[in-house]
Amino acid sequence: LLSAGRGGQDDVCEFLLLKRLGGTTTPEDDDLILGRALVNAASGNHLSTVRLLLEHRADICFEDELYHDLVIPPGLRTSRTSLAVAAANGHVDLVRFLLGWEDSERLRLCSHEALPHASGRGHAEIVRLLLEFGAPPLAIPSWAGMNSMCLAITRGKTKVISTMLEFNVDVNVTTRNEFWTPLMYAAHEGLLETVKL
Repeated sequence: LLSAGRGGQDDVCEFLLLKRLGGTTTPEDDDLILGRALVNAASGNHLSTVRLLLEHRADICFEDELYHDLVIPPGLRTSRTSLAVAAANGHVDLVRFLLGWEDSERLRLCSHEALPHASGRGHAEIVRLLLEFGAPPLAIPSWAGMNSMCLAITRGKTKVISTMLEFNVDVNVTTRNEFWTPLMYAAHEGLLETVKL
């Protein structure tokens, strides 16, 4: 199921889901298998496979520990949810679909890890979708030590910065590991155009 999910093989997934789940596996094993297959399908931008897995009760907020080192590049690692992987890889339609699947506080909590992945990689349209959904723009994920605005600034992602400013994201909030604000990062790096924004 994990390989079929990664390859976007809906027919194979459907067969394996009907054959395996509820059979000899425990509910905990089923949750793990479904969650990992979901993250795999999201990494490959296989929307129909993601839909199929969600319809079979895959947990949209499942975090895959094994996935950590395989897909998300260094500097953007830790969250391995389907939403975070789709956001990191710039899969706009998939992110839109996932955000529309479930409107819950739980998904909003998952989104706080997806936003830094999108902002650090320069995916402005995904940043907009996440902010419209209610992702907390100043949350500091465990892996980053800085918020999404700081990540965008330190990586020179001006479209993301502009998008975040449209949502009135405060450029004067300090980070956890240092006492720098996003504006201070921009000034320190000599990013005049960013400071002017």
